[in-house]
Amino acid sequence: MAVKRIKPNILSERFDESRAFYNDVIGLDGGDGLDWILFFGTDQPEVQLSVMKLDIKAHIHPDVSIEVDDVDACMNALKPLERTSSIHSPTKSGACAVSSCAIQTAR
Repeated sequence: MAVKRIKPNILSERFDESRAFYNDVIGLDGGDGLDWILFFGTDQPEVQLSVMKLDIKAHIHPDVSIEVDDVDACMNALKPLERTSSIHSPTKSGACAVSSCAIQTAR
């Protein structure tokens, strides 16, 4: 299994201020998204971040998104570890049919 991308997910309810900061001060493109998440970045796929509101369904905030080439291998490697739990099992969804899951680690 190889990591393809790591993207921070910044928790904020202040989307207008986030757009102003990441576009005008930092110089990132974007600021579009949905009512609960905004996407920022450049033409380089490794330069990305998201600003998102608290996930009211999961009641947790995913601090980071990590894209791997084999989500099933990742989940199998997770099974023997203690103090971790899967919040959402791997699913294929979205326009790109991307396999994804959410994992909560011990803090």
